[in-house]
Amino acid sequence: MVSRLLKSDLVTRRLGAVLIFCYIAFLSLVANAQSIDSSQLFSKLHDSVFQIRIIDIASDQKSSTGTGFVVDRNGTVATNYHVVANYIERPEKFRIEYETDSGKQGLLALVDVDVVNDLALLAGTDLASEPFVLAENTPVKGQPIYSMGYPLDLGITVIAGTYNGIPAASIDRVHFSGSLNSGMSGGPSMNADGHVIGSNVATAGNQVSFLVPVTALKNLLTHYYANDAVTDFDQRMTEQLTTQQSLLISSVLAQEWLSSPIGEATAIGEIPPFIKCWGYTDDNKKNLFDSVSKRCETEQDIYISHDFRTGKLELEFFWLESTELDRWRFGREYKKIFSSFMPGNRATGDDVGNFSCQQKLISNSDDKAASKAVFCSRAYKHFDGLYDVLFVQGSLANSTKAFISHFTLSGVGMDEATKFMRQFMKVAQWDQ
Repeated sequence: MVSRLLKSDLVTRRLGAVLIFCYIAFLSLVANAQSIDSSQLFSKLHDSVFQIRIIDIASDQKSSTGTGFVVDRNGTVATNYHVVANYIERPEKFRIEYETDSGKQGLLALVDVDVVNDLALLAGTDLASEPFVLAENTPVKGQPIYSMGYPLDLGITVIAGTYNGIPAASIDRVHFSGSLNSGMSGGPSMNADGHVIGSNVATAGNQVSFLVPVTALKNLLTHYYANDAVTDFDQRMTEQLTTQQSLLISSVLAQEWLSSPIGEATAIGEIPPFIKCWGYTDDNKKNLFDSVSKRCETEQDIYISHDFRTGKLELEFFWLESTELDRWRFGREYKKIFSSFMPGNRATGDDVGNFSCQQKLISNSDDKAASKAVFCSRAYKHFDGLYDVLFVQGSLANSTKAFISHFTLSGVGMDEATKFMRQFMKVAQWDQ
């Protein structure tokens, strides 16, 4: 009996060892298969991926670089808008060139852009490279994908990662678990068949990168084929920004705006999937007053140039209260906070005009002045009909407590801004 048990145990251990060996062999095969896929993709497609160079004409040296890839047999090259943004801003100062992995160089012309999705199309001559195939199907979450580009001016590179879907946001971006680096912007990201599923666009640290979905590139190509090369890029970008921001504001207004308590007042809660909120409490006694604040915003903005970003929505709420300060000192602290609000988007005097402001006293049910509202706007200089809008409303009736609400909308039409303000004032209130 004992002998049989020993034999049975020996057989079981041998079978377990065989299974472990087979499992290790399987993992090795999977890893090897991924390595083969990566090397095969590189061998097959690297001649169709270029380094895009923005050349400073005066010094005849590159001022920035990115990546581009061939998308048709006419020599059309796709890249990111932000890779060529300096050229769009100062075409007399820069030119656009490409360089292949083998060292071949040539000139490229900018023919179309999608500033919202950070895409651009370039046209070149004597580009005999095989064009990439644009994928018809979206990868399944967790599937391996591969990104190609020219990181840090080190030559062409392949980065492996996984497809993690498109997070809910106002502007679609694919989450890619690979480490994109500076210089890879505009390069292709592919499935295991080598078909493009997106374009490299941004990174948020190790293993957190983002891609523009291939559908946006397909839409841009459709426009280019139907309309030929763009001649007025300001007008083209104005149309895109206006459409995007109108859609965003309309979508936000169509959602249910839930209220959220802050002190004795009512603030606005998160508006998924567009606007997310964070809170902070400051009870530092050195200030002689307590404050509770809440900040909400969209997660993405739109890159126009190094000094100019737009497309962001920001909401802020402050509750202030003090038992230590008299009404004059409390009023001084309150006024300091009320007058400190500025738009969060970056812009310069070359991009926008000065703010023009209007203010109004808002009465309560007893016809007494309960709050002051200030509405400010500044016009965009190159994009007609678009504005940055800043709104602040603050309570007036109480000498030891105060509620301030604020929003900034960047790159919106005045009709959308007015509708947003009315909805904002309905929800964000303090019944004193």
